Order: sequence, then structure tokens, then C-alpha cells
Amino acid sequence: RTRMRQLPAGLAESLLADTSRAAVRRAGLLLLDEPDPVRRLPIVLRAAADPDPRLARRAVDAVLRTVREFQPQPGKSLLAEPVPLDVPPGRAHELLELAEAAAPRLPLRPRQALHELLAPTAPFTELLRVRHGLGYGTRSPLFVVEATFGARDPRETAARMREVMLAVLPYAAGPAAGWPADDAWPAILPDWFVARCTPEHPAPEDPAAEGPVVEGREPGWLDRWRGPRWRERGAGTGAGSAVDATAGWRLLDWVGLFDPEGGAGVRSWRWWDVECGSRTGRLRITVDGHPYGGGAALRWLVEAAGGHDVELP
Repeated sequence: RTRMRQLPAGLAESLLADTSRAAVRRAGLLLLDEPDPVRRLPIVLRAAADPDPRLARRAVDAVLRTVREFQPQPGKSLLAEPVPLDVPPGRAHELLELAEAAAPRLPLRPRQALHELLAPTAPFTELLRVRHGLGYGTRSPLFVVEATFGARDPRETAARMREVMLAVLPYAAGPAAGWPADDAWPAILPDWFVARCTPEHPAPEDPAAEGPVVEGREPGWLDRWRGPRWRERGAGTGAGSAVDATAGWRLLDWVGLFDPEGGAGVRSWRWWDVECGSRTGRLRITVDGHPYGGGAALRWLVEAAGGHDVELP
């Protein structure tokens, strides 16, 4: 270790990348002691995916310690603020790629914490929240606001909302080329949500009105969900939206707000968490200001899932 300290700057990093020399890779053990957590983070993430098991185990421990430095800790003074993780977008993307490369060895919560710190509005980060809930001490750089709703069974309503979000968010988080074709959405989304969406009545002379033949679907099923895109309907913003959500949304109209190349820029709310009582629920979302885009679509999600008396922030 004394000799490793004499290595020229940058040499240890290059040796760490040389996966054909296990003995030299142990130079990475020195790099795990980098005092600056921002500089240390990419080093320990890269080392956590290293094929050298000894180095990888030490690196995973270092990742856990490093991530904690960026988060508020229980029992500490409110004046003891965590270290800010302020990096350019390109660097943030690189760090998240390193974290996912080390996913087989890294626990979920530290990886989720990095996504919250580096890309809080990204669909993949939102997907992690919906799927796994919030990690302890998670903070949002945006405004966290609350929508309330009534329901016969608020927990069932919340579960249904999650079911819809878990169906659409993987595609919102994926490449634009992987966005499903219009006629694929009825099979992707829950049947109850498809049934709740507003039907369309295309002109009888339209030969395509019946839609493709799908086993288990009645003829004309396509007209239940095909409709104008979000630009024609209007996306709606906040509680004062001019769009009447109780009138229902057409399926393509609603999922279009998640399309990476469509209306994704209009929907400025992101799922945060949900709490349920005996007859009411509280759905928290993050927004970047008020009014915010996509409020009517949020209201429709709650109502389609069984909520009523929805009060948006």
C-alpha cells in the first residue's frame, strides 16, 4: 500500500480497468479511500462491478458509505446537511449507468437513492418509486404536493393506480423506438382501465374502424380506446383544468402523456407516494411549479381506479 501511494496520478484508475491482471486490480483498494465523496463515487461504483471478488466486496461497502454521505441521516442535527451531489447531466447519466452495471451486487435502496439524487424527474426513477416505495430520508428537489380522494377501499384504489403506472412507466423509461404501437396498448394496460376509458364512434364507412382481430376481443373493440391525441384534447393543468376528467379519457390520449416522443413534456407531475385511510387517500406527486401539466390525466387515473371527490393541488 505504501508503494501504491507513490503511483502517478491516474495510473491506479487505468490499472483498475485492466481486467486481465487481478493482482494489479487491487490497486483499486487504494482508490476506495478517496476523501472527496463526489470524486469517490464513480471509482467505487466501477470497482463494485469488478470481477475481483475481494475488491468488489470492499467497493460495495464503500458505495453504501458514500451514498449515505449524500443523504440526511437519522439522529443528526438538521444543521448537518448532506454533501450535495451536483454533477452535469452527462456525468449523472454515466454514474447511473455504473450503478446499474453493479446492480447484481448493490442493494436496491442505494441504487434507488442515486437515481433520486441524480435524475429525480426521470421516468425510471418514478418507476422505482411506484414499484418499491420511497427509501428512508428521500428528499425531492421539486415541490411535493398532495391530492386527496375518497374511495370505498382506498388501498384497492391505490393498488389499481400503481398497476396502471407499472404498465406504462417501463416504456416511458425505455428508448423512444421501443414505444408500443397504438393497437398494442389494450393488451399492455389492465382490462379494467381499458374498459373505463371513453369509447370513440368512428364513421361507419371507415374500413379500419373495427381494428385488428384480437382473440378474446369483440369486433369493434378498437373504437373503445382510439381517440384524438393529447394536443387535440388539451393536457389540462392542476386543479383548475378546463378539461372535465370525469368525462373519461381515451386510452391513446392518456398514455400519450408518457410517450418519450409525444406528450411526455406536457406531464410535469411525477408519482411520489400514496397513503390510505379507511375512506380517504392521499396521493403525493412532485411538480416543478403551479400550474403543472397533466393534472386532468392525474385526476382520471384516480377516478378510473375507483376514487371520487378528487381534490388536486
